[in-house]
Amino acid sequence: MDRGISASSDVRTFLEPNLDDIGRKTVTYINKLTPYIGDLPATPPEEAGEIAILLQSIAHEVAFNNLSIKEGADKFYKKSSQIVQVS
Repeated sequence: MDRGISASSDVRTFLEPNLDDIGRKTVTYINKLTPYIGDLPATPPEEAGEIAILLQSIAHEVAFNNLSIKEGADKFYKKSSQIVQVS
């Protein structure tokens, strides 16, 4: 619980009997919110983090006029395609 409340209601139910009073109250509160928040988003693809870093790096190169927009787009497409194919 010190690292956050599980998004899984099954996990919260499993852990609840072993929680202290504050932990149980916290889980009860989260359980009451569940109908209002909907499903969890899909897990991003394995390569998402690496591609996000690549995009930021190339965006900086374009912003500082080290690459044109077209060159940046071409570089991003080529490198991101390589990342996806490798994984």
